[in-house]
Amino acid sequence: MVLNRDISLADMPMCVPLLQRQQSRLHYYCNADGVPRQSSFSAPMQLVYDVADYAAECLSSDALSEELSAASDANAWMDDDKHTFFGEENYE
Repeated sequence: MVLNRDISLADMPMCVPLLQRQQSRLHYYCNADGVPRQSSFSAPMQLVYDVADYAAECLSSDALSEELSAASDANAWMDDDKHTFFGEENYE
């Protein structure tokens, strides 16, 4: 099997071992907080750090909670434990 963009959930039992083997061949580059400024990864990593607090604030906001609650009322399957919702997050 060759990994490509057209992977579905049914392909996971074969894909996971392939990805694990591929990962074992990757060489260590650096810690996430030590990416050199001249690296092509530096700007995207900085962007992640810059927006992390904002994203956390948005995800934990009362407005989002109210919006999801309204959507849950309109779409009962969102709150149904019988269905798997892969975007589900749990915050305590």
